[in-house]
Amino acid sequence: MGIIGGGIGVSVALWLSGWLSRGYMSFLGLPSERLEPPVAQALIGLAMALGATIAGGWIPAWQASRIPPAQALRPPAPMLGRVLVLDRWLPLLRRARLIYRLPVRNLTRSPRRTVIGIFGVAMGVMLAMLARGILDSRETAIAHYLMQSLREDVRVSFTHFQDMHLVEQVRDWRGVLRAEGALELPVKLRRGAREYDALLMGVEPGSPMLQLRTEEGNPVALTPNGFVCGQIVQQKLGLEPGDMVMLALPADLSDEETREHPVRVTGLVWETIGTVVYMPRTKVRRLLHRELELPPNPITSIRLWVQPDYREEVVRRLKALPNAGVVVVRQEVVARIEALNEIARRFLTFMMAFGMVLALGVIFSIVTVSVLERRNEIATFLTMGFGRRQVYGLVLAENMLLATLGVLLGLLFGRMMISVFIAIVASPEQMELIAFRPYVYPRTYLMAGLGGWLVALLAQIPALRMIAHVDLVASLKERAL
Repeated sequence: MGIIGGGIGVSVALWLSGWLSRGYMSFLGLPSERLEPPVAQALIGLAMALGATIAGGWIPAWQASRIPPAQALRPPAPMLGRVLVLDRWLPLLRRARLIYRLPVRNLTRSPRRTVIGIFGVAMGVMLAMLARGILDSRETAIAHYLMQSLREDVRVSFTHFQDMHLVEQVRDWRGVLRAEGALELPVKLRRGAREYDALLMGVEPGSPMLQLRTEEGNPVALTPNGFVCGQIVQQKLGLEPGDMVMLALPADLSDEETREHPVRVTGLVWETIGTVVYMPRTKVRRLLHRELELPPNPITSIRLWVQPDYREEVVRRLKALPNAGVVVVRQEVVARIEALNEIARRFLTFMMAFGMVLALGVIFSIVTVSVLERRNEIATFLTMGFGRRQVYGLVLAENMLLATLGVLLGLLFGRMMISVFIAIVASPEQMELIAFRPYVYPRTYLMAGLGGWLVALLAQIPALRMIAHVDLVASLKERAL
């Protein structure tokens, strides 16, 4: 079984890895593609399948080999010891009919099987929730970035300082709804012995293209007597509102000798990319115009809101401006992000499916073995006057209670694993630049929970069909022996 299952798993994994790799390389647009099958990983997977099979089968085989032949011919003796009766601990079930108490009692008849079943369902739900939670966290980070740092439709950056008069010209273009200039400069911030390199962005106070908010979503105003910084700068320098920070230009940015300027922190904001500090554009000019020989009203970029019908025309005219550098179109950025997200969804969808298949296999095995072992008990219920629907209800209630416990535990494990996964996969350098935090939408809890619950329900169908074909006479004769 281990060889067959491992072989099938390795074959499917090789096919999926090739398919996903080709999709990713197609997204990157590489001139040539070369795929090499991961032979080492395939052998490791096959070895793990064999190891799990051997480990899972050795203990039952060892226990069976120790049973004397004469004892093996008789029905198994009842287990010694006190059975934990859970229904006595539940006030609602103390005076309930026996048929309602039996599903709870049966969970403690085979504690090992119950624990394995709960753990198996929990692992399946955890994998499904982990896959979906990674997507939720990724989509949330991207949405915050687009809403905070890329609210404009088009942005053009210049290779040299330009004057604000250029913005006035662009505003008169056909299709331009709004145009604003910004002054962006690399700076070095120092507070005591701590230093950090950041991007200083001089913008217009109150601009609708700039949404400065705290982590709780409260707006932060840009005042003329200081600057506002993101959470990464705050963490690196240990800043609080009212603190003084020394600001200086990099030595290679100016021919003049650079000097430090004291500035006050007036606000703290939370952004996906938290390495930016914001200051009114006019204050940036007054602070640094001598060192940079800035024009009277300098800018380094223009941000625009444009009517969709005129976007291509505006982009073409922006590229033709003197000293125009990079032109960023929000629609193109969103399209590239969506294409990359689609590749991530492919992989994580298979991860979710694997989790559900794992839960299906565990529940199917446990229910099937339970029905086979309790065939005589089921026959006794039927001969005592219990209807088949009542017996179906007992089996369903017992196993769905087990599945519910596994689903709840899986949701808890899944939420914990999302945080662990992000902390392990994201390098310190990435976490320093991008605020990638775990975030799970409510629908993810619902999808993972209902998915695990429905899979557990479907896994019991074969066992319920076995109950429908129980031979009462043969079962009772076997019990009599």
